[in-house]
Amino acid sequence: MVGNILSIFGLLLSCILPTLIICNELIVNERRYLLDGARCKSNDQCKSSDCRARKCGGRDINSWCIDDGWCSSYFCFEHKCVHKPPEELFRFSKEFSNEDKTFNTFVFKLYRYGIGSNFIHMLACKSHFEEQGYVFAVNEAIYDYKYQNEGILTAFFDTNILRVLNQNDLQSLENRYEPFPWLKERGTVMASHPTKGLPFYEWLSKETCKSLQFSKVGMERIDNFIGGKSITSFSENAVSIGFHIRRGDKLKHESKLYEGHEYVEKALNATNGRPIDTCFVASDDFEAVEELKRALLDKKVGCKFFTLDDSSEHGNERGITSDTETMRFISELYILSQATYFVGTFNSNVGVLVSFLRSCYTTDETHFYQSYSISGKGGSDEAPWWR
Repeated sequence: MVGNILSIFGLLLSCILPTLIICNELIVNERRYLLDGARCKSNDQCKSSDCRARKCGGRDINSWCIDDGWCSSYFCFEHKCVHKPPEELFRFSKEFSNEDKTFNTFVFKLYRYGIGSNFIHMLACKSHFEEQGYVFAVNEAIYDYKYQNEGILTAFFDTNILRVLNQNDLQSLENRYEPFPWLKERGTVMASHPTKGLPFYEWLSKETCKSLQFSKVGMERIDNFIGGKSITSFSENAVSIGFHIRRGDKLKHESKLYEGHEYVEKALNATNGRPIDTCFVASDDFEAVEELKRALLDKKVGCKFFTLDDSSEHGNERGITSDTETMRFISELYILSQATYFVGTFNSNVGVLVSFLRSCYTTDETHFYQSYSISGKGGSDEAPWWR
């Protein structure tokens, strides 16, 4: 009797199981092709291959947001997705005598967002508009991030290469101008160029090395600041790791928490057994610095440990507010670009910017000039991308 029951149960299971498998496959396939507006975790789930802020195609108008990339409209204003942006990019019409041709000057306005985000957008626009035959310039007059009352570009970068205009420069142009819709042009730029992976990296890393070069004064300021902190100089004969750990508001809406041991494990995989001589960590949270130090000790990594951060750092949610913080951030950018290896996250604009700068200063071209993100094997953040 029991044998007959088991036989009947087995027969039913053999009939139902293929259906369950087929249904499961259909469910999985359906999840891979969600329509815009549906919740998602990765690009490959969306029909548009575009998962932003956990929504296919980005968040709807009037939804809460952190930055432009969260929104379906590609514009976030005062933490709300909106249709139309304020004036962020201006077009100035001016005639230049060059074989009887008329050229327009595009002026990109540094505004509101963090340094990493602004610099990446700026470099992308510069490359795109110059390809179209325009003259490109930048205005940083109202940008919050300054050093000794100078804009951050003027204070640290070569403005003979990257043309920076102050308010007087703009007035002296004496030409007709009109607001230029950055939202529209951002979409044009993104549609015209790669936005992720190696093609994106090769495009903007070249523009970074061409346009974003530290000035003589900027390097003197960096050297003096680093020298006062007893930071060792990096040698080609020694292996160094530069870590960037983003905490603060990043964890609330944009990224999961990655712990110190995950950064160390990524570094050990990247170095592939090479002894590590020097470790440098940059973070907006001093506890993350201490956490990484403990993780290095747990893994018995006997490197010399350095940081520019101090115990007053508890997660950046308000942006840079002083000359010291600006100086620290720029010095960290420089040091991270010089280390043998970089370990951070590519869901942070700072991490992507560092990877670009590394192509200007380091020699090993392997894996984006030895730049690594801890998003996990095969994750969407394994390669730099434009947010």
